[in-house]
Amino acid sequence: MAFLELKNITKRFDRQVALSDVSAEIEKGELVCILGPSGCGKTTLLRIVAGLESASSGRVYIAGGDATHLPAAKRNYGIVFQSYALFPNMTVYGNILFGLQQSKSLSKFERKRKALEAMKLVDLTAHKSKYPRQLSGGQQRTALARAIALSPSFLLLDEPLSALDAKVRGKLRGEIRSIQRELGITTIMVTHDQEEALTMADRIIVMNNAVVEQIGAPREIYDKPASSFVASFIGTMNFYKNGGETCAIRPEKIEITGRMDPGGITAKIRATEFKGPLTRVYCVLPDVTEICVDVPSEKADRLQLRENATAFLNMPPESLIKHEAMAG
Repeated sequence: MAFLELKNITKRFDRQVALSDVSAEIEKGELVCILGPSGCGKTTLLRIVAGLESASSGRVYIAGGDATHLPAAKRNYGIVFQSYALFPNMTVYGNILFGLQQSKSLSKFERKRKALEAMKLVDLTAHKSKYPRQLSGGQQRTALARAIALSPSFLLLDEPLSALDAKVRGKLRGEIRSIQRELGITTIMVTHDQEEALTMADRIIVMNNAVVEQIGAPREIYDKPASSFVASFIGTMNFYKNGGETCAIRPEKIEITGRMDPGGITAKIRATEFKGPLTRVYCVLPDVTEICVDVPSEKADRLQLRENATAFLNMPPESLIKHEAMAG
């Protein structure tokens, strides 16, 4: 039995449908990302799991029990909001301890011990007397430590890294994943960042327009998208007509050669984009469809792939995604 189960969740705000018949199962110890564009319903779904919103219909089960109408305070989770909800006039230690002080069952000694343990987990022990804003990623680490200090049954993260620059965000991704694995805590994380989901999640719930488009492991979502939306939202995907059939293929799966091979395609290079180890080559096919190809930069130089030059492309059959969903 799944640790968290959502069954046919629908949520309406007046005439607006925020969620439409959403179902998902989350196993104990999993890190699951709810991924999708702004307004797709992902945060509403998280708030329903938290008990901060009630579903218009459907059921929520936690650890086998029906929690649909269970108050948020009795669901035993930790949560990190996008805004972090920290006290700016409190130190790192003060913020973490404040959350523990709400628990009447803990002694003063236990509260202190748990606060220190949580700080150690997120590598803040040396900074306990500083304010979160003074540290790189300090607000995120402090909010995470406060959330896990009470040893909750599961953890909810609402876009916790969205305000960070790319370098700090990349570092904290690894740290959060490492902490989650060390604790073995079931975690649901909302994000609109595909790279975040692909690098952190055991499984991804891809949402769009209030519905679930696909649920699967990151590699499955990337290699075998269930719809044209998933194919285009996760990474970069080329779509083109092969006879009467719509095909999809990733830029890195297309081969560029120095000569025309049997079954190959001749294309014209519209532009190139240097990306360090890779160069993205934008090509125009004979039917005027534009596709992009990712080529090792060394190979791009060797083949002299330049604007207005001719490119010879091979689309390996095993790399093509061909099914009716791609036409939608």
